Amino acid sequence: INWVIVGGESGAGARPMKKSWVLSIRNQCRRAKVPFFFKQWGGVRKSETGRSLDGKTYNEFPQRTEAPVMDHQERLVAIGEIESLRTVGALH
Repeated sequence: INWVIVGGESGAGARPMKKSWVLSIRNQCRRAKVPFFFKQWGGVRKSETGRSLDGKTYNEFPQRTEAPVMDHQERLVAIGEIESLRTVGALH
């Protein structure tokens, strides 16, 4: 797990969320060094219940990593290789 987002249900029929649940999840994230994002307490009027937990707003995100992205020519070559495998029956 590289990121945990916690939020209570909102809207009609929303069930209440216990603070102890949120604290437990936050503490587990701390121990596992996983970013914790607290979205909302939920409820019918979620704007009134806010996003703070023990006076703090948790907006943690995982670290961004660079992922290689193929340019147009590389994509065409990869597509060609996949298509050639399909023709010889290696892919179904």
